[in-house]
Amino acid sequence: IYLLRGDSLPSDHPRPLPNIDQTLVVAHGFKRMAFWFHERRKAIPEVPKKLQWEQAQGINIFFISGRPNTVEWHKMTIDQLHREGYSILGSRIILTSPGTPTWVSKASAIEKNEIQVFTDDDLRTLDYLARRFPDTHFRWIRYDLTTPPGFEKILARQQNITEISFNVWSSSFSLALG
Repeated sequence: IYLLRGDSLPSDHPRPLPNIDQTLVVAHGFKRMAFWFHERRKAIPEVPKKLQWEQAQGINIFFISGRPNTVEWHKMTIDQLHREGYSILGSRIILTSPGTPTWVSKASAIEKNEIQVFTDDDLRTLDYLARRFPDTHFRWIRYDLTTPPGFEKILARQQNITEISFNVWSSSFSLALG
């Protein structure tokens, strides 16, 4: 899940770290299990290479997530991206503040950072965002686990959402290198 921005901000421009909640992850229960699951997640195939390629083209990349905005989640996200072969400034990772719905957090990030292209695997979030930001282009990475019922209607209604399957993602990356 990441955001792309136009070239008005240099890619090495320092930004202050977001206001991160210092609360430690709960050692038990759902929150601990969610942390454990996310810590072990792997990137969607080809995404790190595509991000590196896009960054080399001068596109500024932001990682925007519904993950909680805590020190542990922030550090784990940086570590996970590095493990996948992608380096990003910690200030370009925007996580969700406690009590804030994911779509609200992502909408705020799009607005504050003047995002031009946004990629996500949650079509319902993209549906909301596409209505709110009609001049922004949204890319939906589709795979079986993220395909909601009635997705065809959403795609037909929202002309600023493009579906990208794994195969298209990989082939578009190969063509771009080509």
